[in-house]
Amino acid sequence: MKVLFGKLFLSSAMALGSVTMEAASAQCVKLTFRTYGQTCAFFNQAATLSPAYDGSTCVMTLTLGRSQTCCNTFLTGQFLFLSTRPISPGIQDPLLVPGCLLSVVPDFVLPLPQSSGGIVKLPIPPTLVNLTFYAQGLNDYLTTIGLTHDYQTSQGLSIAIF
Repeated sequence: MKVLFGKLFLSSAMALGSVTMEAASAQCVKLTFRTYGQTCAFFNQAATLSPAYDGSTCVMTLTLGRSQTCCNTFLTGQFLFLSTRPISPGIQDPLLVPGCLLSVVPDFVLPLPQSSGGIVKLPIPPTLVNLTFYAQGLNDYLTTIGLTHDYQTSQGLSIAIF
């Protein structure tokens, strides 16, 4: 399935467990990344959002790290929040693991397929030049004792396109 979004075409092959996007132009822009805010520990491990950009293919890769868990606690979902509005300093939400902060206004929430391993690839078309947007990851863990969900956030990530 392809969905037109400006000059981006979103292809989602959920049966294969992958999400890919294709840029409509071969002229690549440049990106700079800056982290802000904080991540938080769950099982004494931080969730991090790591960026990479391939200027030859115009594709940005974001990798959302997760905590290794034990004791009837399982990762049940990963999400990427995208926005043009940061929250700095971040805000504490009672639904989040203590110490976790919401660092972006979640204008767009992208659920990551479990088979993605927390990796999403996004093409960056030249039409987005001079735009800065913000990203943050969220991991959803289910504890089977008590059937509770724990939500862990990554640090915020500023992505400037020029």
